[in-house]
Amino acid sequence: MKKYAQYDPETLIVSSLSVCNQMIVEDIEHTLEVGMDFSPEFLDNWMYSPELDQLIKRERNATNTEINVERDRRLHMGFECWGKIYDSDLKSRTALAAAVAPVHWITKNNDVIYLDANMLETLRKTLSDTTTKIVLAAKYLKEIKPTPQDWRQDDHWP
Repeated sequence: MKKYAQYDPETLIVSSLSVCNQMIVEDIEHTLEVGMDFSPEFLDNWMYSPELDQLIKRERNATNTEINVERDRRLHMGFECWGKIYDSDLKSRTALAAAVAPVHWITKNNDVIYLDANMLETLRKTLSDTTTKIVLAAKYLKEIKPTPQDWRQDDHWP
């Protein structure tokens, strides 16, 4: 049996403390194991502790890591320009940065597109804008607390 604290992520106020089997609390959000002995008098006044703060920071870092993984996945999904989807993995981004017009470019579904200098610049700018929007969406999701339950859904991303 272990001790757990369930807390409000906005205020860091502990809403409940319990002693139970780890399996019971693994899926409960904002619940952390604590290693303190709690007396009834202490429970009445306990709202915050450095130990809980460290545990919460670790939990937030895990969430930030998850958001970074989703951000990177979306950065590599491709981007749309002129009604077509173009690859946006590192190899494609590097090739696009180095391309010299005129050039034939291949879309994600293997259509060949002729790009003059203006079109090549537009494609680069579209990739840059898409990348910036995804990075800023991830930054915003990491800053808001609590992180929305559905943060992986498309409505939180460009």
